[in-house]
Amino acid sequence: MKTTVYRKDSATDRYIHYTSEQAWREKCSAIKPLRNRALDYCSDKELLEKELIHLLEVFQQNGYPFQTVHRILYVEERGTTIKEELAFEKTFYAPYHPRAKTLFRKMEKEFGCFIAYKKPKHWETS
Repeated sequence: MKTTVYRKDSATDRYIHYTSEQAWREKCSAIKPLRNRALDYCSDKELLEKELIHLLEVFQQNGYPFQTVHRILYVEERGTTIKEELAFEKTFYAPYHPRAKTLFRKMEKEFGCFIAYKKPKHWETS
């Protein structure tokens, strides 16, 4: 028996667009779970390759550069992200803004803190 990723007929393959004003971590988190799902569900190399090619095409249609998506899908190893215990007392929560990103990176380096982006309250709906 062979298994692969199931996609409903109504699936639109629309994900967060590359040019959207979102943090890079959020854009990356649109690709990585789909890659991990393919690795989990595809029972042989042929089906896995077909699924990864599909994902590469889908994210290119969503504005992502070929090299970026290719690196995430094919080069980065699964589970190589740093999984340290986060010290919540050194975590700085801030709304994402593309112009403030440089400031936040400086804060991370200078103070050894972790920046966690959160959605501003005025974006939340009740």
